[in-house]
Amino acid sequence: MIFVTGATGFLGSYLAKNLINQGFKVRAFKRPASNFDLLGEYAQRIEWVAGDLLDLPSVESALQGIEKIYHCAGIVAPRMSERRKAVLINTEGSANLYNAALVSGVKKALHVSSTMALGRPVNAGVISENHNSGDGKKQPVYIESKRLGELEAWRTDAEGLPVVIVNPAGIIGAGKWQHE
Repeated sequence: MIFVTGATGFLGSYLAKNLINQGFKVRAFKRPASNFDLLGEYAQRIEWVAGDLLDLPSVESALQGIEKIYHCAGIVAPRMSERRKAVLINTEGSANLYNAALVSGVKKALHVSSTMALGRPVNAGVISENHNSGDGKKQPVYIESKRLGELEAWRTDAEGLPVVIVNPAGIIGAGKWQHE
């Protein structure tokens, strides 16, 4: 079984539908305020568990019997009022997920990060996963939270759970653009 974080969000909903179409069984979190509009009829084909990435016991419970994780959950924080939530979800939520994965028998994980996590290019140079901008400037909260979440994925890989990290520059597609 595959666990998809952010399955009710833009990227996660597309991924969950694609996995189901390929014949995989998908489990995902639902919260009291979860909106299933982006999933349509696929919402009925997902095994939903009550939980939240910030609640470690619910993460540990949700990962029982899971072989792969696709970690698509994340918060973009354009407003000041969302900054704390972005840091919590993007950083602590990732740490909770990967810590639970290390002890629950998960075999592989995919972490969706952002090119923003790699930092700003210095002198218009090329950046890669080994890049560290090192420009000494304080990074915006979103960039820092994605970088810290990605470091959790790197740590988890070093501790024995293979993790693939993808760094899209942007994610676009058809859907409900007003969906939160």
